[in-house]
Amino acid sequence: MTESTNENQHKLKLLHRVISKWHELKKIIIPEYEKAKSDFFKAHKEMWNTNGRFKR
Repeated sequence: MTESTNENQHKLKLLHRVISKWHELKKIIIPEYEKAKSDFFKAHKEMWNTNGRFKR
């Protein structure tokens, strides 16, 4: 009984560690992703002229 309880507690600790690392990473990744997305759409908009035709 205690063996499986200890094992579960260990798994929970690992899970919490993974989740906290994920939150740290998200703080870095998401702003980078948002910036890249807005840069992409800006560039994409500039490639097309107002009547929807591709600029040559």
